[in-house]
Amino acid sequence: MILTYRYRLLPTKQQHRALEAILESQRQLYNAALEERIDAYRKANVTRTYFDQTKALTEWRQGDPEASALPVTVQRATLKRLDEAYKGFFRRIQAGGKSGFPRFRGKGCFEFADKRYGT
Repeated sequence: MILTYRYRLLPTKQQHRALEAILESQRQLYNAALEERIDAYRKANVTRTYFDQTKALTEWRQGDPEASALPVTVQRATLKRLDEAYKGFFRRIQAGGKSGFPRFRGKGCFEFADKRYGT
């Protein structure tokens, strides 16, 4: 028999605000990276990859202390999330299904869900 435990996090108001600030910064990063990909393709017919954007993220973090306040792995995960959305879009187009281009995320519509636990 395998037992599992689920622990509920109860952050304080200050911790809750800090977590919301992290989510907001990641939403802005996602939208900026999506806009960069769209503009690069429209203006120069160039596709931006995850690696291109990761390199640009490294350069941006060196010049912006606010951006370097968060761990780089969190920001890379956001860029990876966008890259997976793009890959899924092109995979669905190639299969002839309903495509669903990646969308910009509005305030409050960006959250990380842990797929392992269904949350």
